[in-house]
Amino acid sequence: MGTETVLVTGGAGFIGSALCRALVARGTRVVAYDNLRFGRPELLPPDPLCVLVPGDVRDGAAFRRVLHDTAPRAVCHLAALHFIPYCDAHPEEAMDVNVNGTRQVLDACRLARPEILLFASTAAVYPAEDGPFREEDAPGPIDIYGTTKLMGEELARRFAAEAAVPTVIARLFNAFGPRDTNPHLIPDVLAQLGKGDSVRLGNLEPVRDYVHLEDLAAALVTLLEADHESCSVFNVGSGEGRSVREVLAAFEAALGRPLSVVQDPGRVRKVERPRLVADTGKLRETGWRPQVGFQEGIRRLAAGLRPAGN
Repeated sequence: MGTETVLVTGGAGFIGSALCRALVARGTRVVAYDNLRFGRPELLPPDPLCVLVPGDVRDGAAFRRVLHDTAPRAVCHLAALHFIPYCDAHPEEAMDVNVNGTRQVLDACRLARPEILLFASTAAVYPAEDGPFREEDAPGPIDIYGTTKLMGEELARRFAAEAAVPTVIARLFNAFGPRDTNPHLIPDVLAQLGKGDSVRLGNLEPVRDYVHLEDLAAALVTLLEADHESCSVFNVGSGEGRSVREVLAAFEAALGRPLSVVQDPGRVRKVERPRLVADTGKLRETGWRPQVGFQEGIRRLAAGLRPAGN
């Protein structure tokens, strides 16, 4: 990709900053566009190739100016509200950011005409069925977040058809790794283990497809560099499912000691799908392969925890 420019909305967030680091490592100039509500500037690579531009995707005029001034080859739209409990509690805000914000980004790209647009969608667009899910499977979101992202996908498809800009919809499964900016399962467990060996959680049975942050960022770079006609959809996951119990077992293996697990009914989500796992066959056809195994990823995270009894 070289010294071309890529603009990443939500660039200072958990996944956005990982994508920025991966792009900079390849010698690509990166513009990280982020309103810094959840994103953190310190997550960005300390490299002159990466520039942070504070801004909100809902501000169409401001975003158009940034596109005009930076003339990126590619736009990666990652900015969103994506913590499901927050979206469920704030549906109007989720709609505003995830749908209206996406519309503003796409409208600006109609004028700027980048060579490629990547829209970060979610596995939450799939129905509450066993899977594994393929890209052509019918959607059926069960929460506000998945609904807003499915609406964003439809906007992206219309954009691809009308603007004739190759567009990639990346349905991201459960990313994990360091520096998560939201209290998802694994960072929640990490935070609790930082205080002792007791972990309080809700439902221990749901199965999710966890993909390491480095592998997810590498997948997005691969998709940016591939040739696409019109609009393409890709699952981005590991292709393997693990229950909450199995996640806890991985922490126990990494720490070399058992954990005390307390099931708290107050932590059980009102809406919870039992299983969400990707069929990654289409992504693997690009040559991408995950490099960080689940146990290795957990081992890296657990390495910073204090020894038992301290």
